[in-house]
Amino acid sequence: MGWSGCWTGPHFADWDIRATLASIRCPTLAVQGRQDQFGTLEQLDELKRQAPHAELLVLEECRHIPHEERPDEVRAAVVDFLRNTGVRPRYDPGVANV
Repeated sequence: MGWSGCWTGPHFADWDIRATLASIRCPTLAVQGRQDQFGTLEQLDELKRQAPHAELLVLEECRHIPHEERPDEVRAAVVDFLRNTGVRPRYDPGVANV
């Protein structure tokens, strides 16, 4: 069955978080590969409709594990996102890390 079996099995057939998306108040960055075999771009569109402040990053030629498949792009996006929210990440490629 594997880990994905729990999400695609009958126990989660009716699982739906859309009703909770509008309650998101914190800065949000959603990252997804365009070729994600488990998620859809429609899910990102719904997030944006419900939480308009959310930032979306869709990575081309990328599947379900963007942080492994495109680590440099994901890292740069997260660092920029944190900078824009006023958080200084511990790892900052634009600043000498002492």
